[in-house]
Amino acid sequence: MESKLPTPSYALRTVKWFKENVGKDLYFIVGEDALSYIETWHRYEDLIGETRIAVYPRYCGKPFEEHARKVLGKAYERILWLNLPIIQLSATQVRERARRGLPLTGMVPHLIEREVRRFFKEAGSGGL
Repeated sequence: MESKLPTPSYALRTVKWFKENVGKDLYFIVGEDALSYIETWHRYEDLIGETRIAVYPRYCGKPFEEHARKVLGKAYERILWLNLPIIQLSATQVRERARRGLPLTGMVPHLIEREVRRFFKEAGSGGL
């Protein structure tokens, strides 16, 4: 679906597309490390206004929580910390491995590995 949206790919565009085409109550899932630089995201205030942010843990002790509280202010209340096992895997790693033709075993379900690889090779550096 993102491949059909204008580039560059922005989280806000994706969320708006899903709200218009799928449903109104959305959660945008990000890895915990994304909170360390969320203020650099395209129109991050609007993104948080459009959806709730669900944060997947990557580190013990939530090291980026204080930064997110400071940057987001009152909007921090829209952050949901997921209580899930810590897994050291990022979408950036998956994208880079797919673009370089490296194995994705254990990173994405086997059933979609070919599609993931194709999408990110076609997207190249101009995509996600």
